[in-house]
Amino acid sequence: MPGKKTKSRKQRAMKVQRWQPRVAIGGAVITCVAGLFMILAYSGALNGASGGKNSRAQITTQTISTQSFNSTTPSKEYIYAGSRLVATEEAGSNNHGSATIGIYNSAYAAFFLRNSNVGGVADIYFNYGPPNLVPLVGDWNGDGVDTVGLYDPAHAAFFLRNTNSGGVADITFTFGPAGLGLIPIVGDWNGDGIDTVGLYDPAHAAFFLRNSNVGGVADITFTFGPAGLGFIPIVGDWNGDGVDTVGLYDPANAAFFLRNSNNGGVADITFTFGPGNMGFIPIVGDWDKDGVDTIGVYDPGHAGFFLRNTNTGGIADLSFTYGPVGSGIVPLAGNWDGQ
Repeated sequence: MPGKKTKSRKQRAMKVQRWQPRVAIGGAVITCVAGLFMILAYSGALNGASGGKNSRAQITTQTISTQSFNSTTPSKEYIYAGSRLVATEEAGSNNHGSATIGIYNSAYAAFFLRNSNVGGVADIYFNYGPPNLVPLVGDWNGDGVDTVGLYDPAHAAFFLRNTNSGGVADITFTFGPAGLGLIPIVGDWNGDGIDTVGLYDPAHAAFFLRNSNVGGVADITFTFGPAGLGFIPIVGDWNGDGVDTVGLYDPANAAFFLRNSNNGGVADITFTFGPGNMGFIPIVGDWDKDGVDTIGVYDPGHAGFFLRNTNTGGIADLSFTYGPVGSGIVPLAGNWDGQ
């Protein structure tokens, strides 16, 4: 999803085996290797320091390890030499990408992407595919940059690009039945850093998610919310755990219903934002780079974007207009530049 989050590092231990530049402090030398610290304990005196020509420096090495109290979310990391704490790393050292908006003009198969959430001209512009298909956004190859794709509902076919430019699809496959009004969605369902596709069946309130961008049967299937009421599926990492989960938007009441796991049940987060029955379109992104995806709405009647930095009701944290007014304009959100 837009604004990818760097995965927390797993516990690791390593034996430092090569020398690096050293700084002597009293009777010890501290060596920094690849960001970890090795304590070299000296017994005796350095040659020439004590005047004894037979003096020898005996060096012992200790295993360096790190521990985190949470293996899936950013947290403080504790770095040990044996049983001794030698350094800490604060939460926040993980880099989170920032999501920005864009639009897709379906009549011309044209993408207009912005690298900042303000009005202005497109930073990236290109045509891709035939007109009147459904636009998609995802990080298909795990490089930290979101790129576009297209879904053809008549043939249940996906056409994904690994660069934001015109050309032929890098990834092509079919998934699910054709011609049944299913809605494509995109997310990182298993937390591996790669976005993959899914489908939502509004007639049965059913989700069908794939963990790879190839054809096949759904890896995850469940129902959530009411069927047949015109709810719009959305996807985001609502709790910052690195896994994207689903949600629903009720346009009649401007209500959001978000789940923190990809299974059936009641909404974990529920709130209203913006006016109902105005034709607004929901969008999702990590607008403030805090590692949590939050919602927004797009007003096609005024080309207006209204973005929230928390998944709660209230006024928009960011408001601006971008692009032309009219039908056939689809709002997008993604981390287009990897920043």
